[in-house]
Amino acid sequence: MTRSSFHTPDESSTSQGVPETSVGIVLQRGGDELSLEKVSDRFTIYPKNSTVTDQLAQSIRVEHHGQIQSTLLQEFTVPGSQR
Repeated sequence: MTRSSFHTPDESSTSQGVPETSVGIVLQRGGDELSLEKVSDRFTIYPKNSTVTDQLAQSIRVEHHGQIQSTLLQEFTVPGSQR
């Protein structure tokens, strides 16, 4: 009988990638790690078209800051009274 060459993940493989304590704080992609910071007054969207962005800004009273450089994400801030 021959042994299978397939690797079955186990708990020892968690040393690779983002540690459990950093999930939601660190984004790992392509071997690079980016630290994330959650803020209570901002959010981003990836709209299908520009009218979605305008409609959102008017319907929930947020301030549109425009497109984030090198992305297709639109950034908004929420007034303190709306948080």
